[in-house]
Amino acid sequence: MKHEMRGFTAHTVHSVTNCAYSYAAFTALVVRCLITIAIFNDVRETGQSPIAEINFWDFFPFLLTPLIFGNKFPIMSSPEQTSRAINRALYKVLTPLVRVMVKLGMSYGTFAEIARAVFVEQAYSQLQADGDKTTASAVSALTGLSRKEVSRLTNSDDVLIVDTEQKRHRAAQVISGWSNDPQFSEAGRPKALAVSGEGASFPALVKRYGSDVTVTSMLSLLTRNGAVEIDGEQVILLTDAYMPMDTPLERLEILGTDANELISTIAHNISAHPSERVFQRKVSFSGLSDVDLEDFRRFSDAKSQSLLEAYDTWLADRVGQHTETYARGESHSVSVGIYFNSSHLIIDSDEGQSL
Repeated sequence: MKHEMRGFTAHTVHSVTNCAYSYAAFTALVVRCLITIAIFNDVRETGQSPIAEINFWDFFPFLLTPLIFGNKFPIMSSPEQTSRAINRALYKVLTPLVRVMVKLGMSYGTFAEIARAVFVEQAYSQLQADGDKTTASAVSALTGLSRKEVSRLTNSDDVLIVDTEQKRHRAAQVISGWSNDPQFSEAGRPKALAVSGEGASFPALVKRYGSDVTVTSMLSLLTRNGAVEIDGEQVILLTDAYMPMDTPLERLEILGTDANELISTIAHNISAHPSERVFQRKVSFSGLSDVDLEDFRRFSDAKSQSLLEAYDTWLADRVGQHTETYARGESHSVSVGIYFNSSHLIIDSDEGQSL
């Protein structure tokens, strides 16, 4: 959970450090989210609000979020407007994240430690991008953390673990190649592959699309996820796409990866020149009945799946051409995600099974 939280937080912090947003301001918003969600949970469970028992002045320092703004934010016309806009945006971003934290029993202290580390990491990156000296004093000035704290976090042995995330990405590529590469599929349907050997075999598939993940690790991952089954000396694909949603750990990995990618896109578009902005659109409607909502969900699921499969086929074909014709130089990764959201989701997730 800790490492996925760090991945989720990185691009949020990258955006706010560009706006000279301090660590103290960020953590104050987290506290506000925690208080709000705790009160909401208590009201839902007991039917009574504990707000009358709270001493307002105990929380007053947190409610007045301290902000130190420069003039780097390109959209708003004044620091006051920028302050309000960032507060609102961060509160909305943090609310569902903190809801997950509270449900899983993660403490504010653990989150704060991760946030401090990411603030330091992103401040160093920002200073380097601006051509400034990357010193502890400069990071301290940018984040509001003490130089001692910056030094401690910089020299920490806590390294972000990315092995599982990389395997998930490789697994998706392996299944895509299996479904689209003529060597491993026929008439658009994946072949049953030999457990060993060359040619139309599982080791050959993993070698082509699994990068540095071993055949044994990939087979274990896909089997555990229910994506493949072994029938004698053959490996059979059971699904059209890799869906790592069977365990709580895999769902949390998706939280860290997919939320990170979405926020990265939004953060890029905030400051990028119009000609360099990437596609970011959504359609929203209100006033739907329960039947309308369910009908649209089925409709959008089908359309979205079809579109993603079309993207997957195009990408697999292009990567296959590169593999066959020439050795690729610099390698890039790309993601296009589609999400469904409705006003029912918060209620449903609270009443459903816990992670």
